Amino acid sequence: MSNGLSQTISLEEAVQSFRELCLPALKNPALPAADVLATFFDFYCTTRVEGAELDEEGDMVLLEWGANCPHLITNFVDFRDLEDEEVDFDEQEYEWIGLTRQLTVEEGEDQEEETLGLCLFLYFGPARDDEEELGGSLWIPTPNVLRTRLTEWKKNPYVHRLLRLRPSKITGFVSSVG
Repeated sequence: MSNGLSQTISLEEAVQSFRELCLPALKNPALPAADVLATFFDFYCTTRVEGAELDEEGDMVLLEWGANCPHLITNFVDFRDLEDEEVDFDEQEYEWIGLTRQLTVEEGEDQEEETLGLCLFLYFGPARDDEEELGGSLWIPTPNVLRTRLTEWKKNPYVHRLLRLRPSKITGFVSSVG
């Protein structure tokens, strides 16, 4: 998953790096889901963000799955730039895996804490009626427990099935959290 090397970058550099990481998947959503996940988790394991302290839950990953209506976006979107503009959602619910890297950064003593979500969402076929019962979420608090938590997550029959498929749509975006 990772070569063990790590770099530390600013929050804005992390957003830009994440955008670049998302572009191949956004241009070709038919990439295998497992390949998209591997790229996302490699970024998590090898890139630290200045001010996002691992031991204070400043850099975590949230895995979600189940049914969700996708944003009607085709490119990477920085929702911080949209102010009050609204982005529409598809009316159809799809089977879904959501990957969010949540970064909480203290910029300095004079500035407030900022929490961002770097989100990569994979959508598959239309959701079934029982999708809500099959959905769930799992926090990964640090890269140190990533392998163990991913192994546990992949044992979920619903997740296991989706990971063997190719997504029909992928969205990538950054948004403020909280």
